[in-house]
Amino acid sequence: MKNNLVVIVVVAIVSGGLGFFGGMQYQKANTIMPSGSVGQFQPPTNGQGRPEGFPERNGTGMTSGGGLGPVTGEILEVDGETITVQTPEGDSKIVIYSGSTNINKTSEGSSSDLEVGEEVMVIGSEDANGTVTAQTISIGGGFRGMPSGQPTTEENN
Repeated sequence: MKNNLVVIVVVAIVSGGLGFFGGMQYQKANTIMPSGSVGQFQPPTNGQGRPEGFPERNGTGMTSGGGLGPVTGEILEVDGETITVQTPEGDSKIVIYSGSTNINKTSEGSSSDLEVGEEVMVIGSEDANGTVTAQTISIGGGFRGMPSGQPTTEENN
């Protein structure tokens, strides 16, 4: 009986070791190495302290011609399916919304909740003219400390 137990333990240890070794070899064979040296810091090349390929912030942090990013501030005007939002920096952004735009409050909101004087945060895409098409509008307070834009360079539809 003791011999059987020893054989079972040895077989289990050998099987586990072979399985571990095989898994390591499989992982090595299926790892895609990024171009350049792994783990090496690449110094910034755009003169602004950011690595190449990271976007720079403009006035609102949103780049013209598209991209997603928040616009925060106070609603100055509500007109049809557009609102004008004054950002903490004093700029104003025209925001277009539709029936498919998510409008959030502490509970689910609707377009009738968009009122002049409300604090909002808008997530959407900005066109070349600076008009934002909203995907989500969050109503409430406490957004003033947030940046009024998210830097991006990709156009998202």
